[in-house]
Amino acid sequence: LWSRELAALSPVPARAQALDARLRADVGAPDVRYLVVISAPTEQAALERAERVAAQLQPLVDRGTLAGFESPARYLPSDATQRARQASLPDADVLAARMREAVANQPVSVKPELFAPFIVDVEAARHAPLLTRADLRGTSMALAVDALLTERAGRWSAMLPLRA
Repeated sequence: LWSRELAALSPVPARAQALDARLRADVGAPDVRYLVVISAPTEQAALERAERVAAQLQPLVDRGTLAGFESPARYLPSDATQRARQASLPDADVLAARMREAVANQPVSVKPELFAPFIVDVEAARHAPLLTRADLRGTSMALAVDALLTERAGRWSAMLPLRA
């Protein structure tokens, strides 16, 4: 009559549960039993905390302890991360010089001017507005963020499902 196993309370037969686990593993779906939930006062704080937790989870994935995980910050990085990424982009003159140096003395002749559109795009990215949740509306990334980052009663929760 008494069981310490929560799964034993399920009306789903054990065979069906095992099939579900195998199918989830085959498609790389998260195992809904394992979920890291982060609470924060603001959306940005939740994203920043999700990034910090992801940095701790990634070595577990690299070692094979975890198969993987999802994070809302994968689809919508925090403002701080976006600013840091923009700051890491070189300005147009530095990038152009690096590109000229990279293609110099190659076995195949490459014209440095071929990279002009790339250099223009990098310069535009350096000054682009930060990506917001509103920018994702109507995209598949919005579905992921909406599922993994929620607000309730003035508190934000970031959910990181784990793949075992």
